[in-house]
Order: sequence, then structure tokens, then C-alpha cells
Amino acid sequence: MREQYVRILVPNYNPDPLSVKQFFQMQSFAKDVQTYLPYQSTTLLDFMSIAYNYCLKARQNSLDNMTCYRDDLKHKVMLFLTKYYPNGFKKNKKYLSDLCHNELLKYRKPRFKRDFLGEYEPIERIWFILALRACHSFLLSGHLMGDIDQFAYKLEKIALMMKGEI
Repeated sequence: MREQYVRILVPNYNPDPLSVKQFFQMQSFAKDVQTYLPYQSTTLLDFMSIAYNYCLKARQNSLDNMTCYRDDLKHKVMLFLTKYYPNGFKKNKKYLSDLCHNELLKYRKPRFKRDFLGEYEPIERIWFILALRACHSFLLSGHLMGDIDQFAYKLEKIALMMKGEI
């Protein structure tokens, strides 16, 4: 839904934009992990969608029955890695394309809840930055199974913050 229509439906809709430092950090992270294959999408944002969906599942369910979701996360991460880095990860040295930069600009005012028509909470920006940093640190790591478990643990902490339990 476009932001102008959401503003009409929700009177207090005014998400806090990322600070200049946070936005440039997101740009730098996206440049570092952008795949060398000629895909039109931003690699970091595609990986963030996997993390976002896992956070929502962890938020809706108790952490005791998260083993099946954690296995699903491992499967999706492995599919992602084979799609974007079939020959292994290599840090990008080139600049982002204009298309990728425009895609990043859409996340200047991030929302991190499923209910986009609901009340905006300023903490959503913090959740977004935490998930962004977790994704970046995982993609720069060696992609080992222990790294996936640590990545899942970071996302579960974000989900607990979303629930209000931390």
C-alpha cells in the first residue's frame, strides 16, 4: 500500500526515518554483500525479508516450538546462499547500481511489524537496524551451521523485544 493512502487511513502514521548515519551504514552493508551475479534486486534486502519473516513467526509462537521454524530458516538461508553465492561469498568492491540504491531509499522509513495500518512504534526503527546488523554479520561470516544458529538466536531476541518480553 502506498504511503500517501496509509496516511489517510491512519491519522498518526509518521514513521521515524533512519538517521543519516544509519542510512549510510545500510548502504555500506548492502554494497559489501551485493552479489557478483547480475541480479536486479538488492541482496541484503532479500536476505532481510527472510529474517523479517522468521522474526514474525518467532513473535507469534513460543520459543519452545521454534525447532521446525529454525529448520525452515536454515533451509531458506541455504537456498539463498546457493542462489546468490554459488561459488562462495566474495565481498563486493563495486558500487551499487541505481536500481539497488532506489530500492534502499524505500527503506528510509522502515516498518517492522506486519500490521502496517496499525499504530507506528518508534522502536520499530531499532528492530530494523538490529535485524540489518544481524544479517550483515551473518553474510560476512563463513556461513557455517553454527553461524546460522547464532543468526537465529539474534533474530529470536528481536522477536522477544517485539513481544515485549525483553
